[in-house]
Amino acid sequence: GTFKDETASLGLDKTEGFWNCITTTDLDGDGQLDLLVGNAGLNMKWQASEQKPITLFLDDYDENQQVDPIIFYWMQDRQVPFASKDKITGQLPPLKKTFTDYKSFTKAKDISGLTGKKEVLETKQVRELRSMAYLNKGASGFVGVPLPNIAQRSSIQDFAVDPESPGQIWYVGNYSGYVTELGVNKAQAGGILSEFGEQGFKTHQNLPLPLFSEARKVVPLGQGRFLVVRNNQQAIMLNKRK
Repeated sequence: GTFKDETASLGLDKTEGFWNCITTTDLDGDGQLDLLVGNAGLNMKWQASEQKPITLFLDDYDENQQVDPIIFYWMQDRQVPFASKDKITGQLPPLKKTFTDYKSFTKAKDISGLTGKKEVLETKQVRELRSMAYLNKGASGFVGVPLPNIAQRSSIQDFAVDPESPGQIWYVGNYSGYVTELGVNKAQAGGILSEFGEQGFKTHQNLPLPLFSEARKVVPLGQGRFLVVRNNQQAIMLNKRK
């Protein structure tokens, strides 16, 4: 057999993101498995939407038999290169003749204006940075519901459904592996989401984790205990409040 791309027919087209994890559970009690997906969140330099995506252009711009990545993102109402003039011209020396100063570099509003190429080998886009719930509507596909704003303060790296209270969703996150220009994403180590309704989760509770710790997994162990696995740090055992 062969796989068929059903992304668009399921309502999941134009949802490209920096997705970290995916968990299934029945959020709305209709007997269908819904999706919980962790993303980068909104506390970062980049913003993205369907109309204003982050775009990665791949091509051998200087014809040295190596593919180079160039990223553009939206700053207010115009696209700008993510990398600085010094970094781009260092990677692509021929552009030093085109951009002799920083003022000329600021005029590059798209990949054509930057490299002179109207068509590139490959293009990738990110249109969604929010962590989301996607509700399964059967033949109608999925409907996206953003997680609460407090859960968008940082990246979400993992979810766990409380086996004793399936309506409670534990999540953990934080991430510092971005390049220096993007900074760190460490403002929300984890929380518990509950009381899912038509507008999404109504209740949020912070997990008692060090604010800047970077968690990668949260594992339910039974009897109200959860193990939080951290990046290069000792794991933490949490006990659910009675």
